[in-house]
This record gives sequence, structure tokens and C-alpha cells, in this order.
Amino acid sequence: MRKYELLFILKPTLQDDQTAAFQGQVSSAVSRAKGRILEGAVLGKRKLSYPIANAGEGIYLLVKCELEADQIAGLEKSLKVMDGVLRLLVTRDTGIATPPPLSEEVSTPKAEGSEFEQEAATRRVEGTASQT
Repeated sequence: MRKYELLFILKPTLQDDQTAAFQGQVSSAVSRAKGRILEGAVLGKRKLSYPIANAGEGIYLLVKCELEADQIAGLEKSLKVMDGVLRLLVTRDTGIATPPPLSEEVSTPKAEGSEFEQEAATRRVEGTASQT
């Protein structure tokens, strides 16, 4: 089984109880596809970059699950037509760590110039030397 992330943008008019009911419907659909839910989270209501179905906002819902690869197409079709879905994105979870929430400050040490920057500086110097 492979791990997948399902990211939903739901209609902003859904209430909390309707969003919870939607999560139950998603769980049932994943179970019917012989998969299992690993975790799920409502990421909140956010402004959209552009209107979708005349909605300027949407409720984001992230669901992580395990499924067989051959079940994804059918699951995606059944989830897209559910009432309340504006958009759905299904991606394979590659296991790369998710970034920390924006509220936490993460300090990263500054390098004395990355390998890429050093190589670019070397090319600039070599290019200048060859022109003279």
C-alpha cells in the first residue's frame, strides 16, 4: 500500500458539523476502496487566489491515507462529486517532512556561502580573468 494525501477545498458555507460529516464520508469512501485513514485535519477557512464556483474562500481539509495504487482513480472520481467539494488534489506522500506551522519560529544557521554560491563566484572570477 502507498501513502497518499488528499487535499480538499470545501465550500465556505459548510458548518463545523457538516465538515465533520464530510470527513466521515471521506473515511467511508477510503474504506470502500480498501484503504485506511492515517490522519486528517481541518486546516481552516482561507481566502482563495481566484474564485472557484463563485466562492472567494474555502475550507481546507487534509487527509492522509494508505491505498493501493489501482484504487486511486475510482476514489478520486467518487470524492470529486461529493456535495461541498470545490477542488480536490490527490498526491502521493513521499515521506518528506512537512514544514512546521507558521506560528513556530525556526532558526536556521546561515552558511558562509553555499556550494552553489561559491561555484557561481568562481565562474564570475574565471570569466573576468579570461576577458582581459
